[in-house]
Amino acid sequence: MSEFEDDLRLTSTKVLMALDITVLKRKEEIIASISGKIDISSYDIFIKKLHELLLSGRPTVILDLSGVVFISSMGISAILEARNYAANHNGKFILVGLSERVYKIFDLIGALEYLNIYKSVDEAIEVVTLKTSA
Repeated sequence: MSEFEDDLRLTSTKVLMALDITVLKRKEEIIASISGKIDISSYDIFIKKLHELLLSGRPTVILDLSGVVFISSMGISAILEARNYAANHNGKFILVGLSERVYKIFDLIGALEYLNIYKSVDEAIEVVTLKTSA
């Protein structure tokens, strides 16, 4: 195998691994930390994980998007659909850690008023805990 073929194979692997999702299950919440790009190449993985999160049996789903460097319209749509699903099933769907770029996208399409957005996972959990105990 040539050096060029080795480089090409490595690049292909990086493209396939463009999205990383780490999940933490807590008693009342399930938290998914996402990093990379949410685009056409990672959409199927992203939407499958969103479905798993929503069907986890926990009332609160928190998406930590602090590691997201790009999100396509498909990713935005998936997040809005997940938010609607949670709302229609008495759940909470929360976004945290939005970069300025991602925040502006949600603002431009007028979605901010429909989303629960916090700066950090800790802040989101604190607010949800206070609302639940009130």
